[in-house]
Amino acid sequence: MNFAILSGASVDFGTSVLSSGSTGGFTLYPGGTLITASTAGITTSGTSGSIQLRGTRAYNAGANYVYDGTGAQVTGNGLVNPASVTISNSAGVTFSAATAMNYLTITNGAKANLGTFGHTASALSLNGDGYSTGTWGGTGSGATNIDPVYFAATSGIVTLTNSAGQTFSTSTTVTIPCGVTSITVEAWGGGGAGSSLTTGTNGAGGGGGAYSKGTVAVTPGSTYIVTVGAGATPSTSSTTSTPGGDSWFGSTTTILAKGGSSVKQNSNTTGGAGGVASACIGTTTFSGGTGAVGTGSAAFGYG
Repeated sequence: MNFAILSGASVDFGTSVLSSGSTGGFTLYPGGTLITASTAGITTSGTSGSIQLRGTRAYNAGANYVYDGTGAQVTGNGLVNPASVTISNSAGVTFSAATAMNYLTITNGAKANLGTFGHTASALSLNGDGYSTGTWGGTGSGATNIDPVYFAATSGIVTLTNSAGQTFSTSTTVTIPCGVTSITVEAWGGGGAGSSLTTGTNGAGGGGGAYSKGTVAVTPGSTYIVTVGAGATPSTSSTTSTPGGDSWFGSTTTILAKGGSSVKQNSNTTGGAGGVASACIGTTTFSGGTGAVGTGSAAFGYG
């Protein structure tokens, strides 16, 4: 049996172990959150850490991790390019390798051990206070900002880059970290569907989704909706068709990219129109491309 944590979902393993006598695998998807109190954190193989399945363990970039044990923990070798790492353990959490993350949060009374590594984060939160520039570490690290309360006395440092990026391929929600008050959003509408066929040998292509970009003021700790427009399904009607879905952030009045138009069944003379820039919301917008006229022997295609 395979196990997965999907985007927007959160699973708290505590000190429990997910194990199986079978070859089942585990996948943590971007936008999903794994919470662990295991002293060994998360591992890619073997019989230590919260996940001990015998199959492939995939910890995808862009996922979120919370370490909240009561005994000293290590992050484990499964921590790779996370969206966020939250350390909530007064006994300390030691990084197992150099880590590039969007956000690092250390809660009140907790402590991070950066080891001997150089880490990067776009922003840092220390008990709710946000920072986005400089280097940070404990006594003896040589960082420009020495904080022995939240960092153990090691040579490791974390460099704040004041920038972060996260890509979403499915609709979900996102919670804004401490210290972040504005973000830049780019959105692409879903592609229109090409013509399906019950007769003939070719159908016209659907229109491409539009593009929109803009900067949005956000509130730290607040949760926002992310809607990713899906590609349209080919029509089974010769008179109607459904366009690709619109993509938007927050609401349909904040940042919005229109989906491309679809083509009716058994149509090959005119491709679907691309999503229209004038119907989008954003400071920079572009229309999607028009679908191609039907040629060759393809039954249908997306814009």
